Amino acid sequence: MKKIQSNIFAIALVLPLLSSCIYDELPECVRVLDYVLTVKVVDMTDGSDITGSGSVTGVSLYFFDGQGNFIGSESMDKNQVAGRKPVSFRLGGEGTVRVYAWGNLSDNVAVSGMNAGDPSSASFLTLKLNDEGYNMCPQDLFFGSRSINAVYT
Repeated sequence: MKKIQSNIFAIALVLPLLSSCIYDELPECVRVLDYVLTVKVVDMTDGSDITGSGSVTGVSLYFFDGQGNFIGSESMDKNQVAGRKPVSFRLGGEGTVRVYAWGNLSDNVAVSGMNAGDPSSASFLTLKLNDEGYNMCPQDLFFGSRSINAVYT
C-alpha cells in the first residue's frame, strides 16, 4: 500500500510539469493580459473634470488591435462612470490596442454592428431620422481615445 501511495504522490508532482508552457520560444503558448480602465470625462472648454457630475449617462468602449481590427467592446452605465468604477478587459497577446470611448449614445444614434476582426473603417455612428425625415438631435456626445501598449514584463 505504501508503494502505491508513493507512486501517486510522484505522479501528482510530475503532472504540473507536463502541462506547463515555455513562453519564450513557443508561439502556441498564448499569454493573456488583463487590463483595468477607468474613464475620466473632461469638459474641453475649461479642462475641468466632470466625471462625477452625471453629465454622461453611459459610455461604450470599443477595442481595436494594432492592425485596426475590432477586438471587442464594453459598456458602462451612468453609475459606473460617475462612481469611477474600473472596467476590466482581457488581451490575448502583446501589441498596441486602441480604445475608443463614446459617451451618451442614445436611441437617436445608430451604431454599426461590429464583429471580431472587422476593420475600424467599418465602424460608424449615424443619426436616426424622425417621422418628418429630419435627423434626430442627440444629447451631448462625448468622445475620447487612447492607445495601450500591451507588453509582458
